[in-house]
Amino acid sequence: MNSHIQYVLSGRLLMPFCLLICLLTTLISGYAQEKPPRPIEVKIKSVNTLQGLNFGIIAPSSSDGFVTIPPSFPGPRAWSNVVLLAGGTYSPALFEVLAIPGTLITIELPTSVFLSNSPTGSLEITELVSSTGSPFITTGDITSVYIGGKLNVKTISFQPPGNYGGSIVVKFTQIQQ
Repeated sequence: MNSHIQYVLSGRLLMPFCLLICLLTTLISGYAQEKPPRPIEVKIKSVNTLQGLNFGIIAPSSSDGFVTIPPSFPGPRAWSNVVLLAGGTYSPALFEVLAIPGTLITIELPTSVFLSNSPTGSLEITELVSSTGSPFITTGDITSVYIGGKLNVKTISFQPPGNYGGSIVVKFTQIQQ
């Protein structure tokens, strides 16, 4: 008779015990789950173009030549087999990056860009380079980034006179740390 009473008593305790274990398992597994990913904080507030890349006024010669603008200002331009005409100003492109200090940013520059003079002329810009390098870390709220490059000029017989223009796509990307 004592064994029957013990069995009924353990049956009554078995159900609450199972409920307690299930509840603890649910709570423990809820805390063991991986936290959702943090939202990405955009640290680049804006990028402004303050000036375009300008090689100045040049004239081609009887041989192919080039004009190079360094990614610094003021900086000397280099040239070969072209005539630099007086009165023309030159400058690297200048971008102003507004970002939280300590932001890691990469700059993507094209390998070459073509400038055109409708309808027949074209010039190629190569060796585009930035003053900051890539990637770089911003040190203040505003970071000035200069972009220089090399303008390849054909001979006078292949390079029509005129104003040449075009666009350079520069991509600034924040790297998550």
